[in-house]
Amino acid sequence: MPLYYFDLHDGDGVAPDEEGTELSSIDEVQNEAAYALADLLRDEVRATNGYPHARYLTIEVRDADGPVLRARFSFEFERLQSPQLAVPILARSKWAARRRRACRTPCR
Repeated sequence: MPLYYFDLHDGDGVAPDEEGTELSSIDEVQNEAAYALADLLRDEVRATNGYPHARYLTIEVRDADGPVLRARFSFEFERLQSPQLAVPILARSKWAARRRRACRTPCR
């Protein structure tokens, strides 16, 4: 199986993948890049205590012959309420959990 390298570009620089991952198809490469971006976003939100700055995350995937895929994700939070009126993040999480439990059909 081919070896693919997932290099992270996060606005602060590049973190090259020096180990690589064996995957059998470009579909698997794309799925792995999508999962990696989701993990990076979750880590960014946690690292900034729920208040990430506008960010752009990119994973460039390469194999022995060069680049094969680029996956990008951008996100930005804009508060629409003054801080004293905003619902704390933990409270939002509780509401989201209640909503999921209350749904009898898949919720969006």
